[in-house]
Amino acid sequence: MSYSNYYVQLSSTLGSSYSANDAPSQLCEGCRQINFQKVLGLSPEVLQNRDNFNGILIAELRIHEDQLSGSRCTLCQLFFQVRILEGLHHNKRRYKLRAYSFLDDDWSQFPSHLREKDQPYLAVVPSDLEAYGREVRNRTQETGRLFCFTADTEPRKDLWNFWPSIIPRHFDSSTAQQWLEYCRLNHGNECDSEEKHIPGLRLIDCDTQFVVANKSSCSYVALSYVWGQISSCDDNVVYTDETCRLPSSLPDVISDAIKVTKALGLQYLWVDRYCIDQKNPEEKNAQINMMDAIYNKAEVTIIAATGDANLGLPGVGRRRSDQPSAKIGHITVISSMSHPHKVIASTKWSTRGWTYQEATLSRRRLVFTDDQTYFECRAMKCYESLRASFDVLSTQFKPGRSGGLDELLPPLLIGNAFASLLPQQQPRDLETESYIRAYFNHIEDYSSRQLSFEEDSFRAFAGIAKQFERSRCPIFHLWGLPFVPGKEQGKSLVCSLMWKHEGNSEPQSDRPHRRAGFPSWSWAGWAGKVKWLIGDTGDPSTPKYDYQSLGVQVKIFKEYEPSSPLASSWQLLPATDRPESGYSQGLHLLAFMVPSKLITIDSSLNPPLLKIEEYPATLHLSESLGDLQTLLAKFNTGEWELAVLGTGEMWEPDAVVLVLMVIANHAEFASRVGLMTVKYTEGYPQYAHMDSRFFRLI
Repeated sequence: MSYSNYYVQLSSTLGSSYSANDAPSQLCEGCRQINFQKVLGLSPEVLQNRDNFNGILIAELRIHEDQLSGSRCTLCQLFFQVRILEGLHHNKRRYKLRAYSFLDDDWSQFPSHLREKDQPYLAVVPSDLEAYGREVRNRTQETGRLFCFTADTEPRKDLWNFWPSIIPRHFDSSTAQQWLEYCRLNHGNECDSEEKHIPGLRLIDCDTQFVVANKSSCSYVALSYVWGQISSCDDNVVYTDETCRLPSSLPDVISDAIKVTKALGLQYLWVDRYCIDQKNPEEKNAQINMMDAIYNKAEVTIIAATGDANLGLPGVGRRRSDQPSAKIGHITVISSMSHPHKVIASTKWSTRGWTYQEATLSRRRLVFTDDQTYFECRAMKCYESLRASFDVLSTQFKPGRSGGLDELLPPLLIGNAFASLLPQQQPRDLETESYIRAYFNHIEDYSSRQLSFEEDSFRAFAGIAKQFERSRCPIFHLWGLPFVPGKEQGKSLVCSLMWKHEGNSEPQSDRPHRRAGFPSWSWAGWAGKVKWLIGDTGDPSTPKYDYQSLGVQVKIFKEYEPSSPLASSWQLLPATDRPESGYSQGLHLLAFMVPSKLITIDSSLNPPLLKIEEYPATLHLSESLGDLQTLLAKFNTGEWELAVLGTGEMWEPDAVVLVLMVIANHAEFASRVGLMTVKYTEGYPQYAHMDSRFFRLI
C-alpha cells in the first residue's frame, strides 16, 4: 500500500461501536431556529474577510446559563458543555453562537492550498465578551470546537484540509496502526532508534504471559503509567535466568497494555514493574541506568494519561467519555473535545517525576486519555477527533524547518504534548547556548513534578542527562548542573548556579524543601519547581545568556573520604576529566562578597523595598523567611552573605542585572539558600569596596 497520499477515513456507516447518536435530537424551539445550513455554506473567502475577524454571528441563544444547564434540549446540553467561561460566573449570562475560520485570524501566513480549503468552526461565547478570533482560539483549546457536517460533506479531501471525526467508544487499533506505519515508512532517521542490543533486558511475551529474556533484540512496546498500590500478587513473581510467569491478577493498565500490544501486531511489552526484578537492587540499578535506551528503542510507548494502574486504558478495559454531539435532521453537530495537550497536562500521569523522561526519551507515543487516543512522534502528531492528511501533518512540515508545521497549521494541529529531547540544529556559534538552554528547560519542567522517594531526585532525570552527554554538542553534569567541558567548564557551571525556586508556595507542603543526599547548590538537592535566571527565556526581567562572570572561579574536588562532608583531604579534579555525581558535594568558589553595609531596606515604600547600593533588589529564597528585618539581621550578623556570581545585559535597553548567591555560613562550609538580583538602570556595579574570598559550598 502506498501511504504518500493516504488519508485516515471515517466510515459513513457508523456502527454501534461509535459514540455519536444517530437518533434525531430533542430540540427546544430556539434551537430549531438555528440555521446550520448557513454554517455549511460559509466559503473560505467569507471566513477570511477582515470584517469577520471577530467571528460571524450564527444565532443569539435565547436562554441563559441556568436554563442551558437544565434544558432537555440536546443542542442546549451540547452548548452548555462547550461554552466559553469568562470572568465571574453568573447564572443569567447569555451566549451567542459564532462561526470562525479554522485557520484563525492570520490567514496570510498560510499557503494558498490551505487557505482554499478553509472551513468554519463554531464556538459558544458569552454575549458580553469581545469575541476576538485569537482569544476564542485559545479558549476552545480547552472547551473544544463545534463542527457541522452532513453525509455529503463527511470527510472529503477535496473539500477540507481537516475534518471532525466521530470517536468510537472503544480503541480503534486500525487507526493507531496507520499512524505507526506512516511514521515507519516516511520519517526515516527522524523517528528511528540508534540503540543496539540492551543487555539484561526482559520483556513480557503477550502470547504466553511469561517474562522472557530479550536475546534476539526483537521489537517491543513500552508502557508509561502511574504505579499506584503494589499488589500482594507481585510477591509471587520469581525470576530465573530465562523466564518467569506473570501473576494471575494484573493491574488493569498492564492487562490493557498487553491487549493493545497484540492489537498493534506486536508480541512483546516492557513494563518496569515486571521486567525489572524489584527485589534485586543490583539488577534494578543497572536497568534504571539504561532507561534512556529502553524507551528510545521501543517501537512505541503506550502512555496511560489517566489515574493510577488500577484504572486501565480508556477504550480498552473501560469506556471512554462520551463525545458531545447532536443530530438535527441530516446535519450532525459534533465537538472536537478538549485538545489532547490540555487533557494530558491535567492528568495525574503528568505530575509524576519518572514519567517525564519516559515520554521525552520515547520516539513514538500512543497516549490514552479519557476522551480519545493521541499519537505523537518526532515529526507528526495525530488525534482521533480531528483528522488531516498525513502528508500535511508530517515530515516536510516539521517544526523548525523552512515552511514548518508551526508556521503553517492552525493551533489545534500544532505544538507538542511532550518536550523535544534535544534542540534542533543551530549555527555553530549558537549551538552550545541552545543545548544549555534546552537542558535548563528540561530541568524546569521536570522539577515541577512529584516523586515518591526523595533519593530519585536525579535518578528519574538521568536518562535525559545521558542523551545530552552523547549529543553532537556534549553537555555533562555535576550533581545535575549542566556544564560544557573544557575551557568553558567554569563559566558554564557558574551559569548553571543561577537557578531559583518559583516562589514559596502555599500550602506548606508545596514549598521548596531540602532533599538529603544532594548538595544545596544543585536543584536536585531541593523539592520544588526551579527556573533559570539566565538565557533566552523571553522574560524581560532576566539577563541574556552571554553574561560576565566577574572573576568567579569554581574548583571541583574529588574527595578521599566521601562519607564525610567535612573531609579535609582533597584532590583537584583536572579540567580534562568529567565531574560526575560520584564526586564531592563540595564546590570551592572564589567570588566577590557584598559588604552587609550596602544592604538596606527602604521602609518609606509600601511594601518596604530591599536595596543594594540604593538599587532595588529582588530576593529568590528557597528557604522560607519572615520579614525583611529578619533577613537584614542575618546579613548584619554574618549568618548569611551575598556572593557575586556575575552580571548580564537585560532585554530591557541599557539595563544590567547583578546576580548574587545567598549563602548561609556554617562552621566549616556554606550552603546555598537562594539568589538575589539587583537591577542597575544607570551606572554599573562597583567592586572596589568588595573583598573576594574562597568558600566551600556544600
